[in-house]
Amino acid sequence: MIKLVYKDFKLLMSNKRDVLLTFLLPIALSTLFALVFGRMGTEGQVNMGGIVQAIVGTAIMMALFSVAEIGASFLGEKEEGMLKKLLWAPLPKSHILYGKILFANIMVGLQLLIVFIYGKIAFGLDIFINVPAIILMVTAVSYASSGFGVFLAAIGRSRKQVQAYATLIILVMSGIGGSMMPVNMMPDFMQKVSMFSVNYWGMQGFYDVFLRDRGLTDHHFLQALLVLILIGTLLNTIAFILFKKNLNAIT
Repeated sequence: MIKLVYKDFKLLMSNKRDVLLTFLLPIALSTLFALVFGRMGTEGQVNMGGIVQAIVGTAIMMALFSVAEIGASFLGEKEEGMLKKLLWAPLPKSHILYGKILFANIMVGLQLLIVFIYGKIAFGLDIFINVPAIILMVTAVSYASSGFGVFLAAIGRSRKQVQAYATLIILVMSGIGGSMMPVNMMPDFMQKVSMFSVNYWGMQGFYDVFLRDRGLTDHHFLQALLVLILIGTLLNTIAFILFKKNLNAIT
């Protein structure tokens, strides 16, 4: 399974377009949004709430795009016949899916950490304010996001179909979930709808750490953490069941 993860990582790093979209584009977009939201507030002072909104919101939105592409690549391997070759390899079928899930988790975690480190350097984001809480929230967001990616791949029929659906779903989910604008600026009914997105709970969890001085013992933080874990578990479980049927059909 580790070899599968290494194979996917090596393939990603060999593609300049994927490296650009995975690491450089989130930094560019977070810079743009930070310059906009960071100036909202008292004149002459940096609005740290706006900085957190821009960096965290962009990071989560781009993480969803990344895992959607990972899920789509799984279908690409199926279309190209590579998946069938893997099924004939001397390893359990479940390891193929577990490898994708693990790879997605690692990539999202790495992506979030890189954007946060950039936020520290460029805009003074205090990433050391509560390291254990940040690590837990990064892990939970990675888990929920990876579940979203493999779920899309499980219900999709082709790579192009998943890519098309993912773009629409992620933009809508990011719009209502708080990645593009603060949830508290939305109408009441939109704020309720936003709670059905990964973005919302990820944003709330990171808000708790960066802005609200809440940590591991605070029930608001723990609620966001638990919801993300439940989302990831539900989506990964459904994806595993569907993939198992699909893999049996191939063989």
